[in-house]
Amino acid sequence: MKYSHQRESLLEILIGTLHVTSNNFYHEICEIHSQLNDFVDANDPLLSLMAASMKEKYDKYWGNADNINPLLFVAVVLDPRYKMRYLKYCFEAVYDFATVARLIVKVESVLQSLYTCYNVGSKGADNQVSYFIQVP
Repeated sequence: MKYSHQRESLLEILIGTLHVTSNNFYHEICEIHSQLNDFVDANDPLLSLMAASMKEKYDKYWGNADNINPLLFVAVVLDPRYKMRYLKYCFEAVYDFATVARLIVKVESVLQSLYTCYNVGSKGADNQVSYFIQVP
């Protein structure tokens, strides 16, 4: 019943909290990816079949990194516990080398854009200027 306990724990973290969890969200998504891969390779044919079906759905929503909002990754980097090295580690566990390199550049670009907007906005006389961040 290890699987059942882990699933309940993940669901509690993702949807049963009263506080912001965006910094933990990608960590949990990576954990789900790892668990599904383990279960697909399990000796139990029923568990393996069920995990393969779940993996298809996981890949539909999380398999293509370009479909994920980069601010989810920024939330991980801004969490003092994780930072960019941890995010890269998670990327390497899920995606191929080329995708990892592209995602790192994308996250760094978004962070730089956020910093630039903050820096320019904090130096201005009025705080009513709005900026749009272009995500690569």
